[in-house]
Amino acid sequence: MINVYEFIENTRVEGPGLRYCIYLQGCSIQCKGCNVPETWKSNDKLYTVEEISSKVLSNTKIEGVTFSGGEPFDQAKELSDVATILKNHGLSIVVFTGYTLDYLKNSNNHDYLTLLNHVDLLIDGPFDLSKRTLKKPLVGSSNQNYNFLTDRYSMEDISKENKLEFHLKSDGKIMVSGIYDKSEIESLLNDIW
Repeated sequence: MINVYEFIENTRVEGPGLRYCIYLQGCSIQCKGCNVPETWKSNDKLYTVEEISSKVLSNTKIEGVTFSGGEPFDQAKELSDVATILKNHGLSIVVFTGYTLDYLKNSNNHDYLTLLNHVDLLIDGPFDLSKRTLKKPLVGSSNQNYNFLTDRYSMEDISKENKLEFHLKSDGKIMVSGIYDKSEIESLLNDIW
């Protein structure tokens, strides 16, 4: 079973092109200043590999899926099963992780390595509040890196600027995705209400 925080069926701010984003629930890293600390602890929103694959594949407009967090590699075995199915249908895989590529490769963790074998673009490194930036596309701090693990994408495919999206969740709450200053967004939304 895969522990999920939220699904975003159509997004253009979580990697190249139109994507389906799966925010995972549970994070062993817990970076100080994280924009989504509500994803740290596990919850009871559990889905099977088949349920998630079916959800993603029902969206025929997307070019790929993004695994974000929480920490995707905390659920590497199950996500590699999902990635296998999605790659077999021609979809790309982007993963945001707080681990570094070197750490993952040298971990001797079979599940990490299996998931990495399916990833087209790995955006790695822990969020570092002291290196926070809004100028580097898709990342929140300057120490985070783009790792093109296949030839599917290159830097030319990454938007040159950070963008935001607002998604209305099923419970009526608004979810903000993309790279942003959380306090500025909360202030903006409070001004609207």
